[in-house]
Amino acid sequence: MKTTAFVMICFFLTGCASAPIKKQMKAANDCKSDWRFFVLKTPVEGKIVCYNPGWCRGYSKVAASVIVATNDGDTIRVLDFCNSSKFKVFDAVSISPSVYEPENARSALNIDMDCRIKRTCYGNLKMIAKNSR
Repeated sequence: MKTTAFVMICFFLTGCASAPIKKQMKAANDCKSDWRFFVLKTPVEGKIVCYNPGWCRGYSKVAASVIVATNDGDTIRVLDFCNSSKFKVFDAVSISPSVYEPENARSALNIDMDCRIKRTCYGNLKMIAKNSR
């Protein structure tokens, strides 16, 4: 009886603790339907505002979701697949166009930025200069 009560209490506490995170992840996923995709036609340079790494392992591909403040004054999201580079906030990057739009692809989540930044494109990031901070 004590074991059952202990297990039920642990289950309840674990479920309650993860509920806010699940709610935030659902909200971020819901925001993805509002993203406005565009095709990047020429290379763009800018600085990283937010970086969430992705990965490529076998058939599992999750795009890095990178928010970039471009040198032209725009803020965009770039989805970059299979880039193993390590970027940091304020790194200067060059984004070259990519047409890679895999079926059922996912992107790394950023709960705050996924709802605020709508303009999204596929691209390949390359480091120009590391953040010296």
